[in-house]
Amino acid sequence: MYRRILIPTDGTAPSELAVEEIVDAAVDYGAELIVMGTQGRTGFSRIATAGSTAERVVRLTAIPTLVVGGVGAGAE
Repeated sequence: MYRRILIPTDGTAPSELAVEEIVDAAVDYGAELIVMGTQGRTGFSRIATAGSTAERVVRLTAIPTLVVGGVGAGAE
């Protein structure tokens, strides 16, 4: 059985502290998968090229990470 652990955010700009807190929490809880959403305003291209929080988490952790686009993601 899987447990869902939510790490609330306030929607402000990504910071290194937020990224480290997400990764640390995933390690502390023994997460086997991190699932993160995007706001969808700029689509997947932003995740792949710009330094968003999700992109930073993917790069920082060895834990598999699934990034899910928001409404309108990819519609450019």
